[in-house]
Amino acid sequence: MKDKYCLDCGHRLKAGDVCPHCGADNSEERVSSMEIHDFKRHCYTEMNRCRERKNQALSFYVIAAILLVLGLVFFLLSFRYNVLRQRVFTPLSAEFVFCCLTLAGFAVFLVLACIKMIPAVRRMRYFRTLLRNRK
Repeated sequence: MKDKYCLDCGHRLKAGDVCPHCGADNSEERVSSMEIHDFKRHCYTEMNRCRERKNQALSFYVIAAILLVLGLVFFLLSFRYNVLRQRVFTPLSAEFVFCCLTLAGFAVFLVLACIKMIPAVRRMRYFRTLLRNRK
């Protein structure tokens, strides 16, 4: 079953055609009687909101990539030379602690980006389909 979204506020409709958030009627009769200009305005407004969320998710992806690179660099710096000039991993060094913190930040930003990207793309596809079917 495809998700339906409110034309006035953009929230997902769980059951029926009445929005639980704003109380607007989203039935087929209202949509068909709505003026074409208002209908397009609602759809394009929601598409702009989705585009903003998608851009925000893309910025989270960029921040996650930067944190991944920093984490890998500090992981490589956590290897030190011992007295015999051999590279030895030192897990108690400040570099390794910073590596763990940046990799945790990477995971958080990656999850946040996915949480924002997936619904934004689905909603944008829904409103784009509404516009194509209306023309």
